[in-house]
Amino acid sequence: QTSANFNSGKFKKIKQQPDSFFQRKAAPVDNNEHFMFNREFLDQSIEKLISSRGRGYMFLKTQRKSMKEEEEGVRENVTRDWNHISETVQDLAIPELADVIGGQMFAGNNLRKTTTCCLTLRLADNLKLLSHAEIHHCIRDVAGWPADSSNSEVLCSLFKKIDEECCVRCPDWDVVENINLALIWTRGPFRTSRSEDKAYGSTVVHLAAEHILDFSVEDTVRFLLLCCYLPSPASEISLSEDEKCHVEEKLVNNFHKLSESEIALAYTALSIPLRHKAPELRKMMEINYGFRL
Repeated sequence: QTSANFNSGKFKKIKQQPDSFFQRKAAPVDNNEHFMFNREFLDQSIEKLISSRGRGYMFLKTQRKSMKEEEEGVRENVTRDWNHISETVQDLAIPELADVIGGQMFAGNNLRKTTTCCLTLRLADNLKLLSHAEIHHCIRDVAGWPADSSNSEVLCSLFKKIDEECCVRCPDWDVVENINLALIWTRGPFRTSRSEDKAYGSTVVHLAAEHILDFSVEDTVRFLLLCCYLPSPASEISLSEDEKCHVEEKLVNNFHKLSESEIALAYTALSIPLRHKAPELRKMMEINYGFRL
């Protein structure tokens, strides 16, 4: 027996992977924008607001809750399918991996009914059967899905269908509710560098801008936070100088009621994508925070 074909029976020692290797992570998205618009920075700022500002931002805190199911066969089982997919993604893995784990890729016939991937695609086709309240539930539910959800092709198809359905329906929804839902949706696990793949947030930015004079200070800040997450669509808004000054005046008059993070993010949105220098707000920040802008 030659040495080339000789097998000593010894196994090569494999280097053990760190714990972080097994974490469910999202595919990285290139982002070369202003550091104040960096997703990681914005997410950390929002988490700080949730913990420090109490009820005002609790709607952004993810809470796991199943959709109310109907009897089998009603509306193509869309509510049952949603709960099944959501539980699979949160408790097991993305559909592609869940099918491998369950051996369902080798189920033969009836694939449309048995594989998680096919069930996810069927769910995407049937989203139009959901009510407005159920679509809102989908947005809140997806916000709690693991970060690697955006690595799944079938889940990306589902995300896009939700986004498209929201774009069609959002003109009929309350504008403040739209802002809240768009913030939840924008902060969700489906991260992409293609703005057209997440059109709902952009649509809400334009719809909300038409009502900017009617907002309370809390709603104004939330709208500006959404502009920070979506600076490109926000830069397309054509607010009049009077409207921009109105927003600045509202922030100045309520300066001491807002946190430093809220003021900083609001000023950033107002001065960069909305193109307003905001001299009075800048002066207040310099006096109270001790630095020059």
